[in-house]
Amino acid sequence: GEELEQVRLGEDFHHKADIMSGSLYSDDSFRINWDLLDSLPHPNEWSPQLFSYYANLANSVQQDLEKVALDLVGGLQGATGCKNVVLVGGVALNSVLNGRIRRESGFEKVYVPSGPGDEGI
Repeated sequence: GEELEQVRLGEDFHHKADIMSGSLYSDDSFRINWDLLDSLPHPNEWSPQLFSYYANLANSVQQDLEKVALDLVGGLQGATGCKNVVLVGGVALNSVLNGRIRRESGFEKVYVPSGPGDEGI
């Protein structure tokens, strides 16, 4: 098979423009950069040559998601003073984000049910 190039992730391995930004909680400034998303290659155009590109994209989305979600959850904790939170929905399965929520949001306990659901409204 074809060899995949080594990918190094770090601060310099991030899109220059945020894919998601702003706050969902404090000031309703949350935005998704649809122009950037629309300009990306179709995800079914996978090839080993694009591995670094897709790794970069995944890293960027993860970083932006963590920033926005931590703002939301931290704002909710600050406003309610609650010690515990239950996370449900598809994003609740993001273990990296959940770890950061546990460490950084101010909640003492974070619970994610084994079947958090993602049915929408």
